[in-house]
Amino acid sequence: MSGQHKKIKGYGNRNYADSTKVRQIKFGFDVIRGENYNGEYYKKGTWIDVKKDDETYFIPSWVHEKDEENISFRTVANNFILKNNYATNYQLNHNLDYRKYKAVKKIKVELVGKVYDFKITDSKDPIFTRHFKGKFGYFKVGDKDEFGRIKKHSNYLPINGYKNDIKHFLGNHMKLGYKFRFSFLTSGDMFKKGDVAVITPTYKVLNKNGDIVDVDLYYKYKNHIKPISYKNYNRVVLNVAGRKLGKNELKNTAKVYKKFNPKRTYRNYLIKLKSKIARNIKFYDKIVLRAPQKTYVGKTNKVKNKKFPEAEKIVASVQKWYGDFYLPSSTLAVKKGTKINKIKRINTKRAPFLQKGVIIVNFKIDIYHDVKSSSDLITKKPYISYIMKDYGNQWQREGYKKHQKFGSSYVDYNFGDVAVYYLNKRAYNNYR
Repeated sequence: MSGQHKKIKGYGNRNYADSTKVRQIKFGFDVIRGENYNGEYYKKGTWIDVKKDDETYFIPSWVHEKDEENISFRTVANNFILKNNYATNYQLNHNLDYRKYKAVKKIKVELVGKVYDFKITDSKDPIFTRHFKGKFGYFKVGDKDEFGRIKKHSNYLPINGYKNDIKHFLGNHMKLGYKFRFSFLTSGDMFKKGDVAVITPTYKVLNKNGDIVDVDLYYKYKNHIKPISYKNYNRVVLNVAGRKLGKNELKNTAKVYKKFNPKRTYRNYLIKLKSKIARNIKFYDKIVLRAPQKTYVGKTNKVKNKKFPEAEKIVASVQKWYGDFYLPSSTLAVKKGTKINKIKRINTKRAPFLQKGVIIVNFKIDIYHDVKSSSDLITKKPYISYIMKDYGNQWQREGYKKHQKFGSSYVDYNFGDVAVYYLNKRAYNNYR
């Protein structure tokens, strides 16, 4: 409450708490005073009495994204006359005019969605089957939640053999040819058909000496060796056990579809969601998740205030995306930039093909609005990402640990490293 006022007796630069009747704040969007949905709810445009010097306000998930919105502050003097309207008789920043009983300040903010809570929920490699069926059978980013608050868990990324809960398989990494399943959340205005999530994998090899090198991956197809990006095929099914779908997740999603697009019945939407139709999510070197790989998971059970918006709007405000990733059994690695087309006689058992070590898979996760065709994924820029220059690093916020123990030594990962595969062990060897 300290600041500079008029340079006259009794004013000047001092603490004005003794002459302040009330301090208030107003948001141009719905807010909740507190850290979650159980706090005091205020609709947008409401002047809120500030009770303490330090207060926390929570922006609920249903608030729409906007490039520019206002937060206003005002202090009201003790000699304010109650019959006067709070909305009049004010000056911006300070009330130097004695007839103005209120000082008002406005700041502009941007409201933007976010992507968070990446998890690996399943691996088809038999050595991890029992691990993922356990109580804590998934790998999360780190030991914090999406806001950076401590929230510990048993298993943190990246998934590797030294983190298997089944001791008999400890130290055994995933073999090439086995997929893993993953999910992550977004909040904001991502409920239109043209909203898509794009995952761009990149790769490194960690060798037995502890050196890490960037690599390009190839795979063998008949008598040819092709770039891994040519493997333009990765079909996924939403409704499978390894996704760990919530009890009513598909039902709630069907209700959202029915509410905002009533062309079909709730039953028709639910049947479509539960179907075992496999859809391709691969686009060259990228994984592209669209509406069929997305559900709506806003938590209405935590929202007990009757003044809140209707349930379907709350459910639609948080989206969950599901995908699969795999590297073919015949995957090969060379140091990044190697021109294998210049090699006259190729022998995959010799240089430049790397023979020993593990492949580290890194995910870059971006969210796009209004994608009308695949070419938009090349020309458009993402509007939110897991790492954003202006909004911070969500991997870091969720507690991703870059320096981790790896067997008897340590390794330095990069933000977004999610999985480790053997370089020279393959799924088809399990069946020979």
